[in-house]
Amino acid sequence: MSIWQGVKSIFSSSPDKVLDMASGVGGFIDETFYT
Repeated sequence: MSIWQGVKSIFSSSPDKVLDMASGVGGFIDETFYT
């Protein structure tokens, strides 16, 4: 499965899951780059 297919499946599944994932990734990036 390509990354793009994975992304599309994530976005078609559940907006709540997408938001959770986005905020999780954002927090991870903040932790990684801004500490």
